[in-house]
Amino acid sequence: MGLWQRLLREFLRPHLGRMMLAVLCMVVVAAVQPANTWLLKELFDKVFVGKGGYDLLYLFAGAVFVLALVKGFADYFQTVLMTTIGQRIVADIQVKLFKRLIHADLAYFHNTPTGQLISRFTNDANLLRNAATQSAIGLGRDSLTVIGLVAYMFYTDWLLALISFVFFPSAIPADPTRQPAHA
Repeated sequence: MGLWQRLLREFLRPHLGRMMLAVLCMVVVAAVQPANTWLLKELFDKVFVGKGGYDLLYLFAGAVFVLALVKGFADYFQTVLMTTIGQRIVADIQVKLFKRLIHADLAYFHNTPTGQLISRFTNDANLLRNAATQSAIGLGRDSLTVIGLVAYMFYTDWLLALISFVFFPSAIPADPTRQPAHA
């Protein structure tokens, strides 16, 4: 736990403002999916089931377009912010590694192959950047989207949502690669 706290304190704290802005963008991206679902429900209820109000189709189409724009901009800014944060964190780590390497004793350089040192500076840093940015983006955005959709399910019909959460997991096969037997 001490390593994670040190990493967060040393490398992530200077980027906390950008990180919060990126999280806000993730929330916006995640909120668009339940909003689209709500719009689709309203479209079916008012236009198709209600047998009228076809002039509302233009309004719904415009709302979907606006939501797509909002999601696109939020997704773009969140990706830019997270990539920038990841790049800067990796650069900070590389500078710190370089400072330690400069002060290392000569025996270390004698015992460590040059290729391994180069690999630590380039490949490991790139792996760290990709893990930090792509994993954080995917995990954060997808988790928030699922939370938003589940919340909308319970808002729409809490009993049906509760039934689906209780009974649908039992319908999932234990081995998804196994094909069902045919009679």
